Amino acid sequence: MKNFYSVRNGSILLFTKVIPNSSKDAIGTIEKSINNKYVLKLKVSAVPENNKANNAVIKLLSKQLDITINDFEISSGEKSKLKNIIIHGDIKEIENKLLSLIDN
Repeated sequence: MKNFYSVRNGSILLFTKVIPNSSKDAIGTIEKSINNKYVLKLKVSAVPENNKANNAVIKLLSKQLDITINDFEISSGEKSKLKNIIIHGDIKEIENKLLSLIDN
């Protein structure tokens, strides 16, 4: 399994690549980024201005993982396509949900 997330300080740190201005909001595939990290590709229809794309990413993940919006935090990359997102909660449960998303 390609590690597109890690466990840190009792939370999940999710490595993502966001594609704004997409035709629809969707969770994509895992791919290798320019820094040789694996990232989960996320497509959002929102534009990358005034935090619209960031908010759409959190909303997409919240809906797909069935985790409350308040349990997400962008830890780095707020103005970049490459974002690290912290997900607070039960680590095993979050891992299982993430893995089931990419298996579908």
